[in-house]
Amino acid sequence: MRAISVENAGDEFVIRLKKNSVDETFVMELLGRLRMEQLAKEVDLNSGVDDLGEEIKKEWWLKNKSRLMEQ
Repeated sequence: MRAISVENAGDEFVIRLKKNSVDETFVMELLGRLRMEQLAKEVDLNSGVDDLGEEIKKEWWLKNKSRLMEQ
């Protein structure tokens, strides 16, 4: 068996990891990231979120530009 294998089992994916190839912390972090991706797909966001993100970045840059550019 390879270190990581994925099996298509009808309406599920079965992922197998060899214990000696990854540690438990890695697996738990990976599962957390997968859960976050799943939740992000379920959220119904409109384009206003992108606009808000751009505004936040713009304001941050205006506040921090001089500090960062002087280096």
